[in-house]
Amino acid sequence: MLARVLGLNHRQSLHKLLMTMQEQGLIRYAKVPVIGGHQNLWGITEHGQALAYDPSKNETPSAKVFEPGRISALCLKHMRIGPWLRAIEVNVDRDNGGPGGG
Repeated sequence: MLARVLGLNHRQSLHKLLMTMQEQGLIRYAKVPVIGGHQNLWGITEHGQALAYDPSKNETPSAKVFEPGRISALCLKHMRIGPWLRAIEVNVDRDNGGPGGG
């Protein structure tokens, strides 16, 4: 889903982007145990949050960061990220002059 939101057509391109962001300290990777295996997750770091706001719009950075130890298999099963991803897609379209923006 993330590759689609970012307009990337190849899994390798997404992996390279995620690795670069991790090297820059923007995101963190974790394997979270779930029934029958694990789930690969990426989440934002404190440094990433510090850069993910626009002070010119009077925004403040969020204190929420990725804490893989706080995510359970049950939580993953019930997460509904579809609406969140659709919101990102709309914002990306707006930023790129697509539908909903200009």
